[in-house]
Amino acid sequence: MATDASKIIDSLQKRSGCFKEGLIPGIAVLMTAWSLVFGDSGIIEIEPGEVAVVYNTTNLGIFGEEHTVVQQQGTITYMPWFQRVEVLDVEPRVLRMEGSKNVDEDHGRRLTVRASDGSNFWFNKLEIHYQAIPAHADFIINVHGRGTAYRYHAVQVQSRGILRDEFGRYSFLEAANPASYSKGTSDAKNKLNDRLRETGIEVTQIITPKPSFAGRVEKAIKDRQTADQEVLVFAKQRDRLSKQRDRLKQGVRETKSAQYQALMAKLAADLQKAKNKLVSI
Repeated sequence: MATDASKIIDSLQKRSGCFKEGLIPGIAVLMTAWSLVFGDSGIIEIEPGEVAVVYNTTNLGIFGEEHTVVQQQGTITYMPWFQRVEVLDVEPRVLRMEGSKNVDEDHGRRLTVRASDGSNFWFNKLEIHYQAIPAHADFIINVHGRGTAYRYHAVQVQSRGILRDEFGRYSFLEAANPASYSKGTSDAKNKLNDRLRETGIEVTQIITPKPSFAGRVEKAIKDRQTADQEVLVFAKQRDRLSKQRDRLKQGVRETKSAQYQALMAKLAADLQKAKNKLVSI
């Protein structure tokens, strides 16, 4: 009897296990059908320049990995309620900093910098070319949020702070030098990439125009540039006069050397005549 009872219990347990194994897929099928009827088709189209991240919202292995990045364009399917899809735009973008206020994620107010000497200067139109790294789409969403959030939270905020720090190392006279703000641009790009690549974004180019200054500063820069040009002109004149002096001195040396050689030759000839006369006498 005990043996029969054990067999009955084992049979019930097996049936219960089979029921549980079939329960989850069955519920999934029913809920998917419900979603299809009431609006969520479970089908999404990935356009060129987009990537998708498919999330498993159930933590159950039957519905796939915790999240999967899909980089191929085309149609993908998922199971509504059990999976969620986030689409991310990864086309190259340009952030423009110009004007007096922020417009949107791709248009921020102009960049104003406090120079090391306390004066201010700004760039009327500065461009930052960047792109989200497709393979890191899941990390971008995790760090910065859905959709276009990364454009503001990562690129616009981070780049403004780094550009201010890099250009703020120079005085207004140094900033007016094209070599200085070119170096500042290169340093800012490297530092910005060091920070943004960790979050899945890469800066490809930063275009900075000639910086602008307040009126009195512009006048001081022009006066300084005029003085520098005058110094260069005087230096060139001094160099020219120095070379002319050297040429004149060289000419005098050559003339006197020739006269000296001629005189020595005449004296030698006179001496020989005198000796010959002496022998004759």
